[in-house]
Amino acid sequence: MKQPRKRYRLVTQPNLDGLACAVLLKERDLIREVNFTHPKDLHTQGNLSFTDDVITNMPFVRGGHTKAEGGIPLNVRLMKLPNNFVVDTEAASAARVLYRYLGGAPNFPDFFSEMLDEVDRAGTADYRPDDIAAPQGWTLLGFVLDQRTGLDRYTTFEVEHERLIIELIDVCRSEWIAEILKVPGVVERIEAYRESDAKFTAQLKERTQTLGNIGVIDLWEIDTVFPGNRYRVYALFPDINVSIQVLKGKEPGSVNFGVGKSILNKSCVVHIGNLMARFGGGGHANAGGCHVPREKGEEVLKELIQVLSRNEA
Repeated sequence: MKQPRKRYRLVTQPNLDGLACAVLLKERDLIREVNFTHPKDLHTQGNLSFTDDVITNMPFVRGGHTKAEGGIPLNVRLMKLPNNFVVDTEAASAARVLYRYLGGAPNFPDFFSEMLDEVDRAGTADYRPDDIAAPQGWTLLGFVLDQRTGLDRYTTFEVEHERLIIELIDVCRSEWIAEILKVPGVVERIEAYRESDAKFTAQLKERTQTLGNIGVIDLWEIDTVFPGNRYRVYALFPDINVSIQVLKGKEPGSVNFGVGKSILNKSCVVHIGNLMARFGGGGHANAGGCHVPREKGEEVLKELIQVLSRNEA
């Protein structure tokens, strides 16, 4: 008697990379369900356990059936990794790792290659100024599905974010991007994105001060920070190579600093995560953040500007 095919739960992030991973696994009939989570949840929620799971686009955790990730950090590459950890340090996305692991082009429709190429672009932020100013196709889909754009905190949609991604899995298996962008849940997000991003752009122009190679975006006194393309500031101010965003923190009276390197002017050599760790925060080489009490805000901002102005590795 033929044994039934074993299917797994996919644990991934609710973004373009996570969607592509689900599309690939569904195409090979390898998943029974999808569980969306966020990297911080793997460490802050003690009730998360992994057994028969495929885990992609997540920080390193033990457990689970198979894990796929691209661009593995050095500290993880130096570990003695379990056999079920699929490492591809040259891949730009978790979806690319999974695609290769599952046999690549011979096992998937030809038109999947466009999706994979665009997911790789999103994974490395390989965008030109016009991609930021007027995104089209997969680039536009990636921005409206990226929760860092902030649309869900600004607008209530008919189709909830994670439910939309589940809906898109089968659409992406059969349709080109022109048809995917016509899905009602995508259409309403595109409309909201275009409206809010125009307001966000105006807000950036008004609230950004350039200090040599640094753009300081002071949103501390702003009650409504409009959602928008987080790369927009680099297209507006092409001479800067790093930005510091100043926001009200979650705790009353606290200040939230978010620092990121420009994706267009890649001359900043400071490790942002290490810099933010000085103030109790963290991040990675290209971006990071921290929360500090309001009374320390000016001191921290001054030190951030000093270090980033020196631009020393």
